[in-house]
Amino acid sequence: MTWSSDKIIFPILESSLLELADDAFQRRVWLGYSKTEMSSMTEATAGLFDDSNLDWALEKQQVVFSPDIDNELRKLGKKLSRSLTLEEKVGLEAVLDSAEWKEIQNTAGRILSEINKLR
Repeated sequence: MTWSSDKIIFPILESSLLELADDAFQRRVWLGYSKTEMSSMTEATAGLFDDSNLDWALEKQQVVFSPDIDNELRKLGKKLSRSLTLEEKVGLEAVLDSAEWKEIQNTAGRILSEINKLR
């Protein structure tokens, strides 16, 4: 890992990627079926990019984790942005049922696994 990766808050990054990869959690919490847990697609996305400082690190155009992982994170950010816009139009459940969302879940899990290999 490089200099910019030490600026990233890993517990937030890890938690956000785990949440974005976890279909059962999303359906239970994001759809409002849990009485004790609260979160949303917006919060998980903000956690991943804003709260963890990942957005800042990726904007520097320097390698954060590896060129491949960084590229996947940028692509994931674009897909999440599209999904957030789509959520407003068709609703959260429709987004969670989409093929693109399944791809987002798989990508988040794969990225987390690859980052953990570097640590």
